Amino acid sequence: MTKFHANIYRMKIFLSCFCFVIIAFACTTKGKENKSPSTSLLLDSASRRSVEHALDGFEIMPGYQLRLFASEPMLQNPTNIDVDHKGRVYVCEAYNYRPQFSGVKTKFEGDRIVILEDTNGDGKADVSKVFYQGPEINAPLGICVLGNVVLVSQSPYIWKFTDTDGDDKADKKEILFQGIKGIQDDHGVHALTLGPDGKFYFSMGNASKTIFDRENKIIKTITGEPIDESHFRQGLILRGNLNGSGFEVLGQNFRNNYECAVDAFGNIWQTDNDDDGNRGTRLNYILEYGKYGYKDEITNADWRAFRANIEDSIPLRHWHQNDPGVVPNLLNLGSGSPCGLMMYEGDLIKELKGTLLHAEALHHVIRSYKISEANETLQASISEVIRQKEDDWFRPVDVTAAPDGSLFIADWYDPGVGGHYAGDQVKGRIYRLAPSSSTYSISSFDEKNTNQLGKALASPNLSTRSLAQLTLRSLGKEALPLLQEALHAENQEWKSRALWIASSSNPSYIDTALLDKNESIKKAGLRMARQAGNTTITHALDILLSHEQGANIWQECAIALKNLDKKSLAKYWQLFASKYTAGNRWFLEALGIAGDGNWDILLPEYLKQFPDPMVSDAAKDIIWRSRSKYSLPYLVELINSHVGKEKLRYLRSMDFINDAGKNKSLLALLHNADDSSFTSVLIKSLDPVQIQRDKNATSKVLSWMKKLSDEPYLDLVEKFYPKEESERIASLMLNSENGSIKTRASKALIKINSFEKIKNIYSKSDEKAKISLINTLGGVQSTESLHFLRSISLEANSKNIITEAYRNMGKGWTGEEYVLNLFNQDSIPKEYLTAAMQGPLNAWRRPIKAKAMEILNYSEKPATSYNINSLISRSGNQTNGQIIFSKTCTTCHKIGQEGIEFGPSLEDIGSKYGKEGLYTSIIEPSKAINFGYEGEQITTNNGGMYVGIKENETTDLITLKMVGGQKENIDKKNIKERIQLKQSLMTPYLYQSMTEQELVDLVEYLSNLKKTM
Repeated sequence: MTKFHANIYRMKIFLSCFCFVIIAFACTTKGKENKSPSTSLLLDSASRRSVEHALDGFEIMPGYQLRLFASEPMLQNPTNIDVDHKGRVYVCEAYNYRPQFSGVKTKFEGDRIVILEDTNGDGKADVSKVFYQGPEINAPLGICVLGNVVLVSQSPYIWKFTDTDGDDKADKKEILFQGIKGIQDDHGVHALTLGPDGKFYFSMGNASKTIFDRENKIIKTITGEPIDESHFRQGLILRGNLNGSGFEVLGQNFRNNYECAVDAFGNIWQTDNDDDGNRGTRLNYILEYGKYGYKDEITNADWRAFRANIEDSIPLRHWHQNDPGVVPNLLNLGSGSPCGLMMYEGDLIKELKGTLLHAEALHHVIRSYKISEANETLQASISEVIRQKEDDWFRPVDVTAAPDGSLFIADWYDPGVGGHYAGDQVKGRIYRLAPSSSTYSISSFDEKNTNQLGKALASPNLSTRSLAQLTLRSLGKEALPLLQEALHAENQEWKSRALWIASSSNPSYIDTALLDKNESIKKAGLRMARQAGNTTITHALDILLSHEQGANIWQECAIALKNLDKKSLAKYWQLFASKYTAGNRWFLEALGIAGDGNWDILLPEYLKQFPDPMVSDAAKDIIWRSRSKYSLPYLVELINSHVGKEKLRYLRSMDFINDAGKNKSLLALLHNADDSSFTSVLIKSLDPVQIQRDKNATSKVLSWMKKLSDEPYLDLVEKFYPKEESERIASLMLNSENGSIKTRASKALIKINSFEKIKNIYSKSDEKAKISLINTLGGVQSTESLHFLRSISLEANSKNIITEAYRNMGKGWTGEEYVLNLFNQDSIPKEYLTAAMQGPLNAWRRPIKAKAMEILNYSEKPATSYNINSLISRSGNQTNGQIIFSKTCTTCHKIGQEGIEFGPSLEDIGSKYGKEGLYTSIIEPSKAINFGYEGEQITTNNGGMYVGIKENETTDLITLKMVGGQKENIDKKNIKERIQLKQSLMTPYLYQSMTEQELVDLVEYLSNLKKTM
């Protein structure tokens, strides 16, 4: 050891001891295994990532200690965990997650389900067993342990494994469900959990789309609807039995709802992940049968698409929060990667009892959400349980409670958070959080011992409770004596679980629950009644109506009406609607869920109680939420009598009414419109066909368009394509200084007048104007525009014009191939080859670029090769990195107000990726293409080719967003071929345009873009 290294070594020891003393003295709430955050600052990257330093850098809630329970090589890449009734941790591993990106060889023997056990009570796993491994297990995302039965969720399957002989190995494998879309899809099916009603609950992300039973028959809901994308939209939350019966879609239109949690009373909670970079992740309370607003309910349009009353902020806009029929978010969580979720109902960690615990992988934190009811509406507050402040590889993906009430946390441990990218396949950690003084000891539980079953319902551990519940339910009425202590317990969670079981064999316990003083148990009683059938539901509603209740009970009563017969629905809906007071969005949506499909019956009867509905805020809310033809005259009156956002609120409501009278009402509004901001929105909300049929409406639209500036003017042009406006459109095409407006105008003019007007304009222009028009047409890239440019190249007398014609032919994807075909036909004069090949030389497609280089006899400069590990250790200049970003990245990415929104926003990219992940994304962009940002190549019947990212898709149109921010609306009927690209649309070898130091500076800047939420 050199003198230098010896000094460093002694310094490390001194600092380590010094920091330990300071922390022990000043912050005794941190356990002795949680080393000082500053210790790791002296370590190199590899040392910081080592197991020996796994506990460095954590901040922990006071009075509790975090211990490392298990780590690599015992386990690798954990995605989900469950703790069984014996206190053993079952782990889903995903070593085989995206091996094509990580560079690690696939394990052809498949991924594993591992059991980790602490046999000597020291709080650390000393035994690791492989419960199951097989090639069909491929990056599973969920696990649920029920004694000797283990349910594993992994699109396209949900598997049931059974250990028949007690040797901790699966002897029997069955398919429970199948046909779920996706393989290795983060947006696929997630973990099952058993609710207090004895049914299973689980979430499917928006890639899942369908589910079939073990016989490969599509599963239908209890009302007969097949669970597929034609009946239900985007991500789903489901409830049903393992045999495929009794299925219900409890919520729909989520994006990537990772995991749901069900508490003792039957309340359901769930987190959801936004489109990357939009700070819109959220926590939801599930109003059963509700819709949650990821895509437009009517058109399936993306949240970016125009709509009346569009929300002011992106996080709200992302979930259509201003739309009637969308259940409100309980809590906006900002940026993030929401993963595992549970309701903690134990006593060991008293501060967390009754709170939701959430693994947030992006921000390296376990959060607690405390739910409260204030002003008759739900609210939630956030606190942190643990946070990793220094190691950005800490990626908590799940949290669950052990039988003793301690918490186990699964750590994916990686430079990234999934999303098609894994930087490390071999690491993974499991932590245990408990009071500093507690040891890990598990009391034995035997589900065959009936004396233990009632007590087991009070366990904080889901697996223990589930085993007890399933056994007690199988006993029927014989279970009632075993439940007596629980039925009279002060512990409301324990009491509620017992009531659920007792009521399944003796319906009188439903009445007991309904008459309980605790509001949560009353709600549970109503849910019990719903499980028992319609007669019991109406009986339960009558009991609740005989006493005064709060709005939350009436809200739950409204949900209970959903599947009642129409006569009963009409009777009870009016009773509960009369109890609605204005402003309670949860209650309003519950009434809406019950009323949908029956509004023409319900609304007129409801309005009879008001001499003038326009003076009742409650009535106005009901009118806004309803979808009835009878609401149209009221909505028109409300629009005419309000100003600003309130006008737009009621205008948006009209979009959800499917009645011929709607267009007549909208046209009447247009004829009387005079407010500028409202008129623009109203016109964009109108059906173009209806406008064209009404001369007065057409005149009004044209008159209004004359008042608008260029961009909003073109928005209306692209909706109506009025031939009367061809002169102004042509003027924009020729004279605008904005290239995007020039291209949009030229496309609109082509659609209105075919190509004749453009040809006439060209023929009458001087050389300078002709070259300007040629440059504009280069951005159009249609068959007609390319043929016109070709004709110019053959007929023009000016070399400048011919050169520009060839250069603009090859500007886009269609043109690149067009000019290469001309070359193959020997149709490009040699003197114009360089101009014609300018586009192909800069092509994203490597074969196109290579062919252009061959034609011009160019030799490609060898790509610079970087060692990412050596780059990680270097520090860069953030200020210079921001300058590099502005020069290099803003054509596709946005930070704050700078840049173009083509790829994901990078505002919080430093939380998602550490330096290793950032270097990988820049140097090898196709290794990790974010979900929703996959490129598409669409070829149309008229020869056009468009490449970009799908921003929006409806029944009729696809909107592609292309590099530079331009958008193209493509009629689906005109599509010849549609291909999803496997390569990233990020420019290959972008980093070659930078020096090595500039690359380091850029990554330094990006790695420091972090937000706490």
